Amino acid sequence: RPVPCFSMAAEMDHSSQAQDNNAAETAQQMDRITDHVDDEDSSSNLDASKAASAANVLAAKQAKELEAQQARERELAAVKIDRSHVDVIADELLVDKKVAERRLREHGGDVVKAIRSYL
Repeated sequence: RPVPCFSMAAEMDHSSQAQDNNAAETAQQMDRITDHVDDEDSSSNLDASKAASAANVLAAKQAKELEAQQARERELAAVKIDRSHVDVIADELLVDKKVAERRLREHGGDVVKAIRSYL
């Protein structure tokens, strides 16, 4: 009877050895994958620097556009308008008074040009 126990122990030892071999093979495969990814890291860093450069260019462009928009708003705010003209445009064309005021300012306070711009 002790022989079958020895045989079972041998089988378990053989099974354990097979699992160890399988684990070693899996580890080698993982190392190969990791090595491949490490090789690509240098190109990834280059891509990251290109992306950062493009983001900086885009941010500078957006800053210029914002500055131009703010300058335009200051310019429009400086235009003198007559409140009665705003009321006429809002009432006759059925638009909000803020919209009518903006249109009037865009046309230099000229109510006729502002109304014609809607037509």
